Amino acid sequence: MKYLPPIVLLCGLLATRASASPVTESIDSYCHDIAIVTKNSFPLLFTQVKTDSDRAPAWTLYQEGALALIPQAQGFVSLRAAHVWTSNGKIAWVDIADTNAAGDGGDDATYCYRPGGTLARIDGRVASATFDVLDTETRYFDERGVAIARKSHFKDLQPKPRAKLPPDVKPWNPPVYPTLHALPFYESVK
Repeated sequence: MKYLPPIVLLCGLLATRASASPVTESIDSYCHDIAIVTKNSFPLLFTQVKTDSDRAPAWTLYQEGALALIPQAQGFVSLRAAHVWTSNGKIAWVDIADTNAAGDGGDDATYCYRPGGTLARIDGRVASATFDVLDTETRYFDERGVAIARKSHFKDLQPKPRAKLPPDVKPWNPPVYPTLHALPFYESVK
């Protein structure tokens, strides 16, 4: 169990507040509105089951009852699940979560897309049971897919006096899919 000194948490809060701008606030407002619209509909669900084999697994459209069988699969290592919501017939909101067989951590990234198909924002969260730390990352992108701002915040899940976060703990970098076409399951949705 590792402890984040209060100064680290304070710096994280200040960095988050300092990076707010009219552009990021506009993206936040747009993504908030998209979240409300899309969350009122039922998403498509794609899964990617990784086993101890060397080949990269394909994303497949969820079949009723299939998720219950995954932990029983031979050599199960991890599961990625992507919930995909659409608005006006186009992908607008994607949530991709990763879990592992040991159950000692996981990550989740939420992608908000503009009507033109470019990425507006990623909200990423990763929890580490090893370090008892929750890392949240938010990245903002312009219309061309170029990163324009970033917020990062670590939270100690079980504070201990005088314990320090190991130097090898770095902010999580969720995969970036700058356009809808870059999503690994895009062809199955369009």
